[in-house]
Amino acid sequence: MQRIGAKILEEVLQDYIKEVGIGDRLRGLAVCGLWEKAVGSRMAAATRDVRFNDGVLYCRMTSSTARNMLFYNLEGVRNELNRLSGEAIVKKIILI
Repeated sequence: MQRIGAKILEEVLQDYIKEVGIGDRLRGLAVCGLWEKAVGSRMAAATRDVRFNDGVLYCRMTSSTARNMLFYNLEGVRNELNRLSGEAIVKKIILI
């Protein structure tokens, strides 16, 4: 095997992610992982499920009180998630 040029592992992984087409899915998983940092541990404890699809974050809540509290601050939570992720990936949050 002949070595043509050296590449950094990061470049190889980025090329592979682009080639396979899983970049959006990985960013969505990262956003779901940031949920607790964005809303705090009490609200995260009242969250049963967090899913991300096409710029929309779906959050299933176990408490109607927690859902109402988050409802009035959805824009702030969305901005915080985008800030933590480093890009404007979350377009909308839907509380279920």
